[in-house]
Amino acid sequence: MKKIMNLFVLCFLFFSTPLFAQDDKITWNNGDDGNIKVTPDKDVVWTNEVSEKKKTIAIEKEKGLVRVPDRKFEIGLANFGLGFSNDFMTTFEIFKEKVKIDLDKFSDGFNVNANFAVNPIYISYNKNDVWGIGVNTGLDLIGLIGLNGNMLTFHETGSAESDIGAAVFSEVKIQSFFTYEKIKLKIKPTLYYPIIYAEPSNFTYTYTNKNIDGVEKTVFNLALDMRVYTALKMDDDFDIAGIIGNIDNMTARPGVDISIGAEYPLSEALGINKKYDFLDFDVGIDFINIPLYPSDMEDYRRMIVNIGSDEPMDFFTGKFGDTSEGNDINNFYNYEFEDYGKKRKNVFRPFKMLISANWRPFYKPSPQDTDEWLKRKKEWLVFIPTIGFTVNPLYFQPVSVEGGIKTCLSLANLVIVSLDIGYHDRLWKNGLDLALNFMLFEIDFGANMQSPRFLKSWTGGGFGATFRFKIGF
Repeated sequence: MKKIMNLFVLCFLFFSTPLFAQDDKITWNNGDDGNIKVTPDKDVVWTNEVSEKKKTIAIEKEKGLVRVPDRKFEIGLANFGLGFSNDFMTTFEIFKEKVKIDLDKFSDGFNVNANFAVNPIYISYNKNDVWGIGVNTGLDLIGLIGLNGNMLTFHETGSAESDIGAAVFSEVKIQSFFTYEKIKLKIKPTLYYPIIYAEPSNFTYTYTNKNIDGVEKTVFNLALDMRVYTALKMDDDFDIAGIIGNIDNMTARPGVDISIGAEYPLSEALGINKKYDFLDFDVGIDFINIPLYPSDMEDYRRMIVNIGSDEPMDFFTGKFGDTSEGNDINNFYNYEFEDYGKKRKNVFRPFKMLISANWRPFYKPSPQDTDEWLKRKKEWLVFIPTIGFTVNPLYFQPVSVEGGIKTCLSLANLVIVSLDIGYHDRLWKNGLDLALNFMLFEIDFGANMQSPRFLKSWTGGGFGATFRFKIGF
């Protein structure tokens, strides 16, 4: 353990040495005449790069405190995130030797969510926060099951819908931003390709009593009709090993969507932060995955499950249906996979609209602070509330609310800690992220507890993890 700690300290000193290597201590100040004056100062060192619209600071040092400069060029490798959650049992209960199941809890339904996302590589260039561009590749997997509580407890109901679905998307995204006056605009067009898409056309449960001709009769039916689409050509001789690599076997067509966002220093524009130091904030709005050209898929296999019937039944006589002789109770259950079929279906990715704010409440400015210098000082602690909604066609009710608050603590841009609590993608997530930024490279770790139910998200109903590795200069 002692050797590992010594190795870590040596690595830290080696990679952070360039940050402290300053030959001359010089302060660049703007005089009243608009010219740049150079004055020596033992306590403060930073570098100003003057442009027509904006001054940017590459390295800042005040009384021995060094701020790690932001990278202009960056490459991300092996970035991934994963998560699994449910709202019935905690992870600790699952791994117990004896598991107790309270069936009464099923009255609230049962939900399972799984996701995995990986970005094998991305490249970006940032020109002093004035403009930037990059390219990003990714693969996203989504799986969900949401069973209605009435169905699980056999409660009487006229009709109750449940959710089940899965999707796998690959993507290539162009990420760009530029500033106009004080507005930062973000534009991210994406070419995406669906690999698997499973969405039921019907998943309902019915259990009710009807009065037919003065006689009480029971109707019971559980129906699932689902098509599983794939990007590969499917037939009776389907062999994935034999068709991967042959582009002629790819029958899905890619789609195009775009994400657009804007950020604006509202408190500065209104002059609020001049009167009240703690009211310094920017506001932003993001529209994510706006469909421009939908993808479509053709090859599918259909799965049909029926338990019961849409017609009244009599459990005591073993007959159901509206015929005089009825039907054999052996036909009460029906499950089948139909032959492979072909039918074009448009496929969209989930859409989001989010409104956010970056609030920097803690720092009292001094007269010599420039706007850019002041902003960077205030960024040591930032609160980021978010509110919005998402539209995901995999769910029976596609629209849901999004929201949360994130707290970001930055220590000289070297150690960055983030705490995020919110409701995202129909899950309550409580996450903690740690970033170690050594300028030449950065390592980010993240972990969260998550669940469709708020209390379960704090008691181990599910977990998620993220990892990011970046290099650049």
